[in-house]
Amino acid sequence: MRSILIHASRVMLLLTLVCFGWGAGQHVKNPVTPRGGEFVFPLKPVWRIEVAGERPFGNVVSVRVTDSGHVFARDLKNREYYAFDRDGRFLAVFGRQGEGPGQVRNIGGASIDVVGNKVIVEDPGRFHVYSDRGEYLESRRKTGNVSLILSEYEYISAPASIAGLSSDQATMRYVNLSTGERRVIADFKLFASGVLETGRGRVSVVMPSITPMMVFGRYKNRIYYGMNNDYTIHITDIEARSHGRFSLQREPERVSLEEREDVLKRLAKGYAPEEMAIAMAKTLPDRVTCFSSIVTCGDRLYLFQSHFVPTHRQEMDIVDPEGRYLYRGILEIEKGANIMAGPVFAQGHAFLVEEDDEGEISIVKYETRLPR
Repeated sequence: MRSILIHASRVMLLLTLVCFGWGAGQHVKNPVTPRGGEFVFPLKPVWRIEVAGERPFGNVVSVRVTDSGHVFARDLKNREYYAFDRDGRFLAVFGRQGEGPGQVRNIGGASIDVVGNKVIVEDPGRFHVYSDRGEYLESRRKTGNVSLILSEYEYISAPASIAGLSSDQATMRYVNLSTGERRVIADFKLFASGVLETGRGRVSVVMPSITPMMVFGRYKNRIYYGMNNDYTIHITDIEARSHGRFSLQREPERVSLEEREDVLKRLAKGYAPEEMAIAMAKTLPDRVTCFSSIVTCGDRLYLFQSHFVPTHRQEMDIVDPEGRYLYRGILEIEKGANIMAGPVFAQGHAFLVEEDDEGEISIVKYETRLPR
């Protein structure tokens, strides 16, 4: 009897190790067709805003929503941040450019995010924290590039692209500003594109939707990341434990050299010679990236499809936390307008930044329903 018990315990231990090893290294390979088919988001307009106070929007590149339902926007052209209440009423301009308390040094490049009912603006070397009414609370010193904010004190630091780096080797770290802890989570290799060696040195350009970038998302204690020139998403946690990966078998859209040249020539106008823009276009990939962002809402992850040219339609792949492909999501606004940022899903609503055919920018709140 004793020998049988020992044998059984050894078998159980073996099975446990086998299951653990499979869980740590499993690869969910999804076909191009989702299990649940297409899901079209119903959209019922709630409100539309086109000005911050009396100031028209310039170029709103991101929108965020707090737990209280307040809406925050980053305007790249006006070089300001705006706060609105849940009904779309203007609250405040905050984070103006400067060096003083609550002011932002690099307002053109400082991203905005929310944690609960607090708003965080990431400036070089520091975080600025504001209330859900845009009131300045405090600033905190930080180190490294911020790829994913986990809490007021924690974030994931990793370079998104090769621009500004001396090599294609990169490291992802967990950083805790409260305890001072810094921990390596993973090493990875960045895709080298958009880099031009000139007689005066190295020039690089990052163009979302065509420049391969490392994209990050989060669900509970798990971190999802992948270089978006390949449709493979790795899953880990802040303790550097692997939880497998998932992939999707889909060929990305092609982008001609002429299209790349046209876009870069427009962007370089007034900043760089046209011949440099043409040379840079040849260093970029000839296809659109597989996805542009990873967004979590409820117990689903939404991987937004990249668009080289803005359109009235945003498609997304909807997966469960293990990476199983559930739905092909389609969100569509009226033709004649383009989606410039979003959607952000929050509290049964979708928030979008739209541009009409006359170039007017607006933030729109829609009532919607999410797939189960």
